[in-house]
Amino acid sequence: MGLNSAALNDLIENLAFGKGGAKISSCLGLYLSPDAAILAESDVGSGRPVVQNLVKIPLPNKDAGKQSTLTSLDFLSDIGKIAAVIKGPLSQRSWGTKNVTVTLSHQTGLLRYFAIPMIGRQFLKTAVPLEAKKYIPISLDTLSYDYQVQELKDGRTDNPKLGVLMAVCQKKAVGHIEDLLEALDLHLTGIEVAPCSVLRMWLALNGDHGKAACLVHVDRGEIRVVLTKDGLPMFTRELFMGAEAALSNLRKLDLPGCLAFAQKQLCLGPLAQARISGSGVDLAAWRQAVSQELGTAAQVEDSNARLGLKEANWGIFSAVGASLKFRTKTAITLDLGRIGRISDEENQTAKLILAVAGALALWFALGGLFNMARHHFQMKEMSFYQRDETALNNKTPAQIAEMIKGMQAQADLLRNVEGSAPKITTLLKEIVDNLPPGTWLTKILIQNPLLGAGQAGDRLEMLLEGYAAAASPDEERDLIFQFKAQLSGADFMGKFFKDIQPSVVVNPVAQSRGDMNPQDYARKRERRTSFMINAKALR
Repeated sequence: MGLNSAALNDLIENLAFGKGGAKISSCLGLYLSPDAAILAESDVGSGRPVVQNLVKIPLPNKDAGKQSTLTSLDFLSDIGKIAAVIKGPLSQRSWGTKNVTVTLSHQTGLLRYFAIPMIGRQFLKTAVPLEAKKYIPISLDTLSYDYQVQELKDGRTDNPKLGVLMAVCQKKAVGHIEDLLEALDLHLTGIEVAPCSVLRMWLALNGDHGKAACLVHVDRGEIRVVLTKDGLPMFTRELFMGAEAALSNLRKLDLPGCLAFAQKQLCLGPLAQARISGSGVDLAAWRQAVSQELGTAAQVEDSNARLGLKEANWGIFSAVGASLKFRTKTAITLDLGRIGRISDEENQTAKLILAVAGALALWFALGGLFNMARHHFQMKEMSFYQRDETALNNKTPAQIAEMIKGMQAQADLLRNVEGSAPKITTLLKEIVDNLPPGTWLTKILIQNPLLGAGQAGDRLEMLLEGYAAAASPDEERDLIFQFKAQLSGADFMGKFFKDIQPSVVVNPVAQSRGDMNPQDYARKRERRTSFMINAKALR
């Protein structure tokens, strides 16, 4: 699920924002610390890295040489002064590119690796910063950070974990670095921390075998240890002992404790190799001491000689490793500058736009399919009509026009019948509803002449015939006119028929039946008064 979501995000970014321009193939590495800036340019030849250019530039800093915290950014505050110092040595050499990856010293950048419970990747954005508070004693609101996640495999399925590699620096530091490179007319391609850069260089020299390894580096009084597996720095530790570190100081580093913690908490696994490098110390003696501490035979890593360097310095190794960012492939993807990445807000906006566009495209596609199906049905229906092309043979244009005119007249007749004829059921209902007691109908006739729509006298007629029975002829006559009045006031009849005329016929009947049959006499009295109502309406 997580992989699918990541692939979907990549697809959305590519569709919405493109690939981001030309692919970068090389860059310079710039190591920044309060003491100095080190700029390196490297290439990979014959399967190993080669340093082409290297310059170390001391920086003007009144606190140079002192140990400072991550929040100390004084040496980056005066951009113009630092840029002027770097620009001189920079202009004295010929560089193959203006792309620069900056790597930060421990005073400016911090790296941590920690384990979290297995969760869905969609929750990492919230969970990782919360968990990072346990390992980074600085508010993340003031920091620029980046992280990457890998699954930790320890052979257990009841407690799966995720490993998080996280780098942080002050937000102000990112702004200072961007301003510095702009002043130097250089292009920023990434910001990382020194342990990542050194590990990249070490892996470029020795290869990544995917097994646990320990790298110990000693720079006179500075001791650094990196435990790595699968190309990632899973544990780092730094110890500063002043001018020069003695072998006795190795116990303060507690290599066995570091190894045990990484193996238990971070699933490092058994140690496959150990290497030691450095300058200003007896590496042979340190190699023996490290071997005893780790219980694994350590080897002296002569990285400076293999790179063609005179000095094995942590800052130099960092600059060289940063310059190899686009020359070699490693598992490290951290970038504190987030160069070329799409923000979450931009990603969400792109998703919304693509969703709306997809919905509209689907709507139009369905509309097109519907219209295509309707057209197909209409064409199929048209195929059932009989065609007679011979009817137009040997016809003049005037004759064809007359034929079309006749067909139009027939169509008008049909439209006239369909459009103006009232609903018979409505008429009958109103007639029955308004029929007074004592009256009844014997005939209902509705005539709808089939005439052209434009012909004069085009009228609709209705004829009602019946009888009225009451105590006297006058009362019967009143019933008939009452019926006429109620028809005129009815909702549909009164609106549709404007001309309703009744006629009444009274046949005298003797007051006594005499010798007449009672049934015949009663029938004569019932039919004494007949009526006829004629209603006409113009359509």
